[in-house]
Amino acid sequence: MALAGLLAASGFVLSNLPASLALKFLPGDLQASGPSGTLWHGSVTTLSSRGSDMGALEWHVHPWSLLAGRLSAAVHWVRQDISVNSEITASRTRLNAHDIRGGGSLASLGGPGLTRGWNGGLELDIRQFTLGKGRILAATGEARLLGLSTTEFPGTDFGNMILTFGPQSVQEDGTAIAQVHDTQGILQLSGNLTLALDQHRATFSGTLKERSPLPPALAQRISELAQMRGRDPQGRIPLDIEFAL
Repeated sequence: MALAGLLAASGFVLSNLPASLALKFLPGDLQASGPSGTLWHGSVTTLSSRGSDMGALEWHVHPWSLLAGRLSAAVHWVRQDISVNSEITASRTRLNAHDIRGGGSLASLGGPGLTRGWNGGLELDIRQFTLGKGRILAATGEARLLGLSTTEFPGTDFGNMILTFGPQSVQEDGTAIAQVHDTQGILQLSGNLTLALDQHRATFSGTLKERSPLPPALAQRISELAQMRGRDPQGRIPLDIEFAL
């Protein structure tokens, strides 16, 4: 009877371990607040990195992973109308996510950087994304930007953009390079987007060319860009743009 009581009490304690314990497995550059629930099924109301709001997170832990000193869980991440599901494995030095699927609106990403001033949809189908000590260690999969428009040229449909991380996308210096191309948008755009998370920046290097007649304001901007940068033999304008992350 004493053993049965002890086991029952132990089971009760384990099943009610607080959600705050899961936060110990977050990488050092991520902070969380507002934990609720338990270690096994819990949530935080706010994730942040370098003072930036990263949304809210809910998880279901796979218990046996804790025996190996890491946290493995199914997670659901939300920021405004963006919703993403994934499987993650986390330790103090590494965060690995796979089967990242979901999306929402670009406007919900907020803040400065790649999507500032742009509207449209976001779809994610990332097979693997691994972070360690603020650097990208692995990345494969695809992100799709759909129905793009910008406040700078209202009423202009820029079509869709596809960003693809191939098997060899991560470099030795911890940067990840995604191939970028449009899908029959008003502008022909292709090149590479280099993400350097440890430097908090992204760089696009590629080319731009008109595919169809442009609205006057946009045509004027492209003409000015061509005068500054010139065109290659195929009529493409070289681009090198840096963004803050």
